[in-house]
Amino acid sequence: MRRGLALPLVVVAILASGLFWATWAAGFPDRGTACVWRAAAQPATLYGAKGPKSQYGSGPDIIHLNSVAAFSKDDVWTVGSYEWSDGDGPDPPLVEHWNGTQWRVVPDAAPRASALFGVAAVTSTDVWAVGTGQTDRGGNYTEHPLIEHWDGKGWSVVPDNAPAKPKNSQLLSVTAVGTKDIWAVGGSDAGHQRQAALIEHWDGSRWQAVSSPVSPAVLSSVSAASSKDVWALSPVGHGGIVEHWNGAAWKSYGPSVGRAVFTLSRRDAWAVDGDEPPGPSVEHWDGQAWKVAKKSAPGNAYLTGVVAVSAKNVWAVGGDRVLHWDGKRWSLVRTPSADLNAVTAISASDMWTVGEAFTAEGAAKSDALVLRYSCS
Repeated sequence: MRRGLALPLVVVAILASGLFWATWAAGFPDRGTACVWRAAAQPATLYGAKGPKSQYGSGPDIIHLNSVAAFSKDDVWTVGSYEWSDGDGPDPPLVEHWNGTQWRVVPDAAPRASALFGVAAVTSTDVWAVGTGQTDRGGNYTEHPLIEHWDGKGWSVVPDNAPAKPKNSQLLSVTAVGTKDIWAVGGSDAGHQRQAALIEHWDGSRWQAVSSPVSPAVLSSVSAASSKDVWALSPVGHGGIVEHWNGAAWKSYGPSVGRAVFTLSRRDAWAVDGDEPPGPSVEHWDGQAWKVAKKSAPGNAYLTGVVAVSAKNVWAVGGDRVLHWDGKRWSLVRTPSADLNAVTAISASDMWTVGEAFTAEGAAKSDALVLRYSCS
């Protein structure tokens, strides 16, 4: 299933599936320490005879990995979906887990016609994933929010108890403050070419809708530093707003500053966006206002993910680019042609980014792509 009200994917990649392909010099958290991004082997169950089949018995043409979250170095999750470009689906969701040694596909509980766009890990037995499920009502397809939970033994679909929403609703991002404090955001089709923001909160017992101060909009990303410090934003073209939760209510902070946000503290948050032209856009929250970062990010990139390890160690990804901020300037790390969607950090020397890569068969086919940053 393609990312509907989410942001269209721009895939420009060539990578052999299931292989460690290459390494790329990146940064040096300590002098004399070599750090590189490496492509990680993907499970054989994604492909061929062991992979999923369409209603006609064919394998998927496209594999999306949309989000990644890590609880520890041997406990990392990534989610996405399979897709049949000829419409032979229905397209099922995809969940993978890293156990410290290898990635493996983990069965989830969602209906086959579904896609997962966001994942957040609270503990090893408390992981949330969000996306959209599709319902066929006599040939009239509609989409509804999908929420899944991992309890350490298996995935289960958690009922969405929020009030009835317009058809074609999706949840695109999720962030966790704690076991009883989870936020998920997205949007819905409000009719007449209008989009409505969707914000939901988990209090430990149920999900509830929380009103947004601005609509129409589709919220593409949410990130929390504490129960009183949560940022959510909508990119230009999908509402173009930025909102903040102060512990009591959501407040609008004006025009959007990007499509992906990461909150490090109440005085340190980052948002990224960009396309070509004019190129990547990076803005920083200093506790008072959002401002364009001191040095423009290099190159042309469609930035879709950002993570901050510290105020002087920030990473952004998008397309075939990985960008790094060292507190003074941005540097560019080129990967093989790839479409990177999200990034997460366990430490300054252990990070993951996920996306997809075209196969040698052409632009109509793509494989899952996972890169790991490590130092030796």
